[in-house]
Amino acid sequence: MRVEYNKTDLLNLQKRIKKFNDKFDKTETLLRSVATIMYQSVMQNFREEGTDVVKWKPLAPLTIALRRKGRKKASPKILQDTGYLKNSIYPIFTKDMASVGTNVEYAKLHQFGGTSKVPAMFIEPVRKKALRFVIGGKVIFSKYANIPERIAKVPARPFLWLRKEYKERILNLVRRYFMYE
Repeated sequence: MRVEYNKTDLLNLQKRIKKFNDKFDKTETLLRSVATIMYQSVMQNFREEGTDVVKWKPLAPLTIALRRKGRKKASPKILQDTGYLKNSIYPIFTKDMASVGTNVEYAKLHQFGGTSKVPAMFIEPVRKKALRFVIGGKVIFSKYANIPERIAKVPARPFLWLRKEYKERILNLVRRYFMYE
């Protein structure tokens, strides 16, 4: 048994390799699409308040009380009080790589979790005559609250996460890009 290649076969192979190399040298359009898909995955994490693997831990009662938005709703959106973090996410691509990121300082704390020093706060009622708290199942009313400085434990809420369905979309896109001429 033997395998033969004639000159025509080798020339065809050489042409195919050249086409592949040309495509490999011109991947910026592909990587732009990959970065866009990555961005869509991150935005879905914000919409669903978690990844396809784990939901984000709920907000602490004090966090909800201090929110600018969503206090009156049963469940204000996690990591989306002002929208600053979510709106800071952007796709990044060059001819060599694709990624998604943010330049917000506190993003790392929310992505990986950790501790944060929270300054002391003095809270007074704005719309009502008294503040209402629930502590240990008891309802407490107060004219003001003086909350001392504290160290808050922030749970990890991974938002820069590529969901499985988006990984598959990227793999299919890359396959189509290199397989078809």
